[in-house]
Amino acid sequence: MQYNIMIVSDHTFFRQALVAVIEKIPKLKIAALASSDCEAISKLNDRKNISALLLLIQGTDGFQLIEKVKVSNPLVKIIVVSMHDNDLLINYALKHGAHGYISQKSGTEEILQAVEDVIEKGFHFNETTTVALLHNLTQPKSHKPALRINGRKFSERELLIIELLSKEFSNRDIATKMYLSQRTVEGIRKHMMNKLGVKTAIGLVTFAIKNELVKL
Repeated sequence: MQYNIMIVSDHTFFRQALVAVIEKIPKLKIAALASSDCEAISKLNDRKNISALLLLIQGTDGFQLIEKVKVSNPLVKIIVVSMHDNDLLINYALKHGAHGYISQKSGTEEILQAVEDVIEKGFHFNETTTVALLHNLTQPKSHKPALRINGRKFSERELLIIELLSKEFSNRDIATKMYLSQRTVEGIRKHMMNKLGVKTAIGLVTFAIKNELVKL
């Protein structure tokens, strides 16, 4: 049986590299390529025979697409392909609805196994994802991870703001949820951005995840 898949990435080089690997797998057929969320959703709606979507992501980019696909095309299985194997990013991906998570360095056997697993079983867990999930499950609820860079520690409140920002909460929404003033939230966010040397909220979350600054 041959599986029709879609590859989604806004990075042409990485997308072409994955295509080159998948073309070596007879059981997988690339039915579509997409470079954006809108293009991916449009092609999924036009091609009802796509079984799995391989999503190459950098940092937290791509989580919005996972949620959109879950709503518009719930039968399509999503496998995140990333160069980052830290626990936080894996848990974020699975929490947002991904059915599997594999390294961008995966070979043909791993990719094929992942596609077959998500289609036949509904999920694909390799050793890396299993360890990440176990770390998350066994962490005491009262314990919050420490975020450090150059010896600077970020507080539990700062970590929560990063998490809410990654979920697209506005400053006003965060303030309401945390029982803080909007000005306080804005001040905390600005302080964290200065610590990390980034200019936007997206940069704040992406930098933290890419550099494994949050340890589960």
